[in-house]
Amino acid sequence: MSGMLRLYPRPWRDRYGEEFEALLADRPPSVRHRLDIVRGAVDARLHPELIDPDHVADRWWLAPLAGLGLVVATLLITLFSPERFDAYGSYRDASAAALPWLGAVALLIVGIARLAWLLPPEQGLMRVIASVGMSAGALWAIAPWTWILGMTLFGAAAAVAIGAWRGRVLPGWLAAVLAVTAGLPIALFFAMAVLPWYAMREAGVSYVVFFVAVVLVWPLVALCLLRARRQDQEPATLVRA
Repeated sequence: MSGMLRLYPRPWRDRYGEEFEALLADRPPSVRHRLDIVRGAVDARLHPELIDPDHVADRWWLAPLAGLGLVVATLLITLFSPERFDAYGSYRDASAAALPWLGAVALLIVGIARLAWLLPPEQGLMRVIASVGMSAGALWAIAPWTWILGMTLFGAAAAVAIGAWRGRVLPGWLAAVLAVTAGLPIALFFAMAVLPWYAMREAGVSYVVFFVAVVLVWPLVALCLLRARRQDQEPATLVRA
């Protein structure tokens, strides 16, 4: 299957895939055509009801995606913040990054909340875990150095991913990727808990490592919401031309 075709949702591929691949084989796309194909794929995902009338478009994935933009802004502000010095060396005064960081975490919590809401009723325990994690995440956004709050938020994200897989809301591979990725910041916070607070800075670990460990969770939550399927929806019957 063409890599360009994989950009489109499955119902679109089922209906137009063969025709699309035949067209690509007959007329290899230019750079401009590739951009048009990507734009068409984005439109197909934003408006799935045009291909699958029984599918209700869920645009909640835009929340964690917007949060990703704020995380990137937070990282850039931090990198270019003025350098300060203390008894343990230098550090960046990232106080200007507080507002975009609060917004980024808030939008991640919205994404996790939406994914938890899509869980079937029998996954009630995972919803409770998600609620605890989101509450902890709201506090962690204010005090990101509080490792137990960060571990609780990302642990909740991993639990929701597992619940979504067990409830057939997400494919297993995607739930596993989110769960494993959420484990990366958990490992970082654990290291912060067992090591002296200045150990990472003395070892040369910067803010960049922290952001790299957590940043992937935002786009993965967005992707999960794109791929998630509510359990009250029956598979649509496509009307073929």
